[in-house]
Amino acid sequence: MKRRLHADWPIRVFYGLITVYQGLFGLFLPSSIFHQAIDYHPWAIVFVAGLLVFGGLLVVDGLLAMVRYCTSVQRCVMDSAMRIFQRWRHLLFLPPAFFYYVVLLAGDSPEQPGSSLVYGYHIMLAMFGVAACLRDGIVSNRCEAGACA
Repeated sequence: MKRRLHADWPIRVFYGLITVYQGLFGLFLPSSIFHQAIDYHPWAIVFVAGLLVFGGLLVVDGLLAMVRYCTSVQRCVMDSAMRIFQRWRHLLFLPPAFFYYVVLLAGDSPEQPGSSLVYGYHIMLAMFGVAACLRDGIVSNRCEAGACA
């Protein structure tokens, strides 16, 4: 039975790149919510580092899936990495979503003219991560006819 491939790699690449960008932005830009959270609470560096790690893993997984989906490569060296990502892929979305929420709570930024827009943007990113986790967990881990043991 031929295995069906799903074209959901753009979601992983996009969310991974946004997450890496937010982590880097938080490390190096003092006006960032993430940088302010690190200033007020030094333990928040763990969450910003988590954004970088999980975002990077999502990008790598998305690029591997893109190569697999967009080319005629069937059996290659990527198979072992793809199997690992296939099993735990949906859980790569959940930690960044949690990190977005925690860092928003840890940041103690003064009320500025665009702060509600910035908070809304980060809450939207966190909710998108939860939705992508649920979607990917349902699509990627479903049992197809005869494929489940």
